[in-house]
Amino acid sequence: QWRKSDQSQIYEGIDKTIENINRLLGSNCKMIFKEELTVTFFEHGVPFREDQVYLDALDPHNVRYIEGEKSVSVQCLEFKGLTGKLRNRYGEGCIGREFSKDKKKLFYSRIAFPVKDEETADDLQYELVNLIRYGHELTFK
Repeated sequence: QWRKSDQSQIYEGIDKTIENINRLLGSNCKMIFKEELTVTFFEHGVPFREDQVYLDALDPHNVRYIEGEKSVSVQCLEFKGLTGKLRNRYGEGCIGREFSKDKKKLFYSRIAFPVKDEETADDLQYELVNLIRYGHELTFK
């Protein structure tokens, strides 16, 4: 059973973790959490893409630095591993992506965050895994 104090601690953890992530991402991206996670990507200071990310369907064991892309990638849980409510809700992808210019929403099974160096990537991976675990606690508790 949920205790109110448990839930508020999780939300506090999410807020602090997002604050750390936003600091690491700099001006390239901004995360906001209000019931679900929204990530806005910027190019030359102008938003060009917005992703709705379902934390409970991200895989905390599949957060990787991709050297060739200079990015940290996060995969969704495998679709075949989702059951019941999660399977119905997320379909084939847990990231709903909308580009500013065409407003068309598509679903993807991965999100990648640009980073400036490997040290930033290490710190970002740590924070993203924590954020995903908080999302799983909210859903699976």
